[in-house]
Amino acid sequence: MSGEIVQNLELLFKKFVKKARIRTDWGILARTERYLAPYVNVLRSELSASEWTVLIALSSMMGFIILLLPAYALTESPELALLFSLIGAIFIGYVFITIPTMLAFMKVERMERAMPMFLSHLTAVYADRKNMRDALLSVMPMDYGPLSYELRESISNFEVSGNPITAFRRLRETIKSRRINRAFDLIIKSIEGGVNVSESLGILTNNITSDLEAEAEKSSRIGMSTWMIFLSSSFFYPLFAGVGYNITLILEGLMGAPLYSSIEKQFLLFSLLMYMLMGTALDSMFVGQARYGSFRRGLVIVFPLMLLMACVVFIISMKLTGIFVG
Repeated sequence: MSGEIVQNLELLFKKFVKKARIRTDWGILARTERYLAPYVNVLRSELSASEWTVLIALSSMMGFIILLLPAYALTESPELALLFSLIGAIFIGYVFITIPTMLAFMKVERMERAMPMFLSHLTAVYADRKNMRDALLSVMPMDYGPLSYELRESISNFEVSGNPITAFRRLRETIKSRRINRAFDLIIKSIEGGVNVSESLGILTNNITSDLEAEAEKSSRIGMSTWMIFLSSSFFYPLFAGVGYNITLILEGLMGAPLYSSIEKQFLLFSLLMYMLMGTALDSMFVGQARYGSFRRGLVIVFPLMLLMACVVFIISMKLTGIFVG
C-alpha cells in the first residue's frame, strides 16, 4: 500500500516537472544534478537526477516560506527571521540532497555484505564445473538481496551480447565498490581466458569476510563513544544553550533592568545557533570517520539527523524556559 502511494506521488511529481518545463541545465541546479547523477544511477531511482534536483529546489523554497512565521515568533526580529528561514531552507535542501546519496551508500553496503555468500556459492559450483558461465547461471536464481537484481541483469546481458566486459560494466563501474570490482574482474578474466580462478575467488571471499568482520568489531567497540558524541551535540548542548539564553532574560526580569540591548540579544541567539551548526557538523564528521571511515559519510548520514534533533531540542528548551520569563 505504502509502495503504491510513493509510486503515485513520484508519477504526479514527474508530470508536474514535465508540464512546468523546469530546467536544470544552468547554475547551481546543473551542479546539483551532476553531483546526484552517479547516486541516482546506483539506486535506479524512478526520479531522474534532474527531477531530484527540481524536488530539492522546490522543497527549499517551500521550507523558506513555511519557516518565516515560526522564526519570527521565536526571534521577534524580521532580519533574524529572514536569516533563520534562509538557513533552514538551505538545510532542507541539503537533507533532500543527502537522501539519494545515503540510500546509494546503503545499497552498496548491502551488496558488499552479500558478496561472501555469492562468492562461496559461485566458487563451489565453478570448482565442480570449471566453467564460469555455467556457474553464474547456476547461482543466478539465488537471493543475494540488492546484488541479485544487478547480477541477473548482468548475466542476462552477457547471454545476449557475449561480451563480459560490457555485460558486467554496471557492476564494475557504476556501483564503484572495490570489493565488488575485484570479484567481477576475476569473473571476467575467467570467462574471457578460461583461466581457473577458484583459488583466487576463495582468497577474495576470505578477505571480504575478514574485512566485514573487522568493520563489525570496530563498530561494536566504538559504538558507545560515538553515541555519546551524538547525544552531546544533538541533545545536551542545545538544551543548555536554550536554557542559558533564557536565564539571561530571567535575570533581567529579576533585576528590572536590561543586561543586553535588543541587537546584542539577537547576536547572542545567532551565535548560539551558528555554534550549534558548526559543532554538529564537526561532530558528525568525526562520527562518520569513526564508524564508516569517511568524513563525507558523516556529513551525509549523521549530520542531518543530528542537526534536526539539536534544533528541536533547542526550540523546546527555549519555549519551556520561556514560561518562567513571562
